[in-house]
Amino acid sequence: MNGQKKYRSWAKQQTLVGFSISYQRENLLARGMGLEHLREILIRLARPILRQGASLAYGGHWAVTEDNFTYDLLRLISAEQEDNSLGGPDTSLQIGILYNHSAWPHYLRISRTTEAQWINACRILRITQQQAGFAVADIADDAEAESKTPRAVFNAAVTLSAMRRLMMTGMSIATPDIQFRKPSLL
Repeated sequence: MNGQKKYRSWAKQQTLVGFSISYQRENLLARGMGLEHLREILIRLARPILRQGASLAYGGHWAVTEDNFTYDLLRLISAEQEDNSLGGPDTSLQIGILYNHSAWPHYLRISRTTEAQWINACRILRITQQQAGFAVADIADDAEAESKTPRAVFNAAVTLSAMRRLMMTGMSIATPDIQFRKPSLL
């Protein structure tokens, strides 16, 4: 490009594309497909979006299971960031990240080590019971979540619904020294 730099518009950097994907074994097998087909379509859809500087929103869990797509997205983002840093023709690309929405009590299972491991590829957005609209007196403590008390089960379900609503309508993200508004969902 004769020494010219590529610049991405701020609008593209603020784009957020939501993904919803889940593995339903029997339904896929009945159509002659399997888990590997879902992974392939996820990667084929996500890669060009990330390369355009858009970020991804996905409410996947962090348990290490065969059908967990969170880690597929994280590995893709890390690989794209690494490829982008090698000095090739696409070095100036602004690679998007993953905004992982996680509702109480599910986010309690995300260790600091796991979060630190993916710090350059992912921002975890913890949706609390307060954000789901519970009064202080109605909030279940974290120990209740482990013992699955009726209140904890109910609060978890309501908080998960609130997470899905917030993913669709948007939310503010508090960060030290700055206030950042999550990009609007396409």
